[in-house]
Amino acid sequence: MVLEWANEHRAELMEDWNLCRAKQLPKPIKPLE
Repeated sequence: MVLEWANEHRAELMEDWNLCRAKQLPKPIKPLE
């Protein structure tokens, strides 16, 4: 289930990763349901 969630939110995860690398706060991502 986690892998499916990560696959569905891949773009958001990459955006958050880049924000964290730039020492900024990540944006919230919709959780598993």
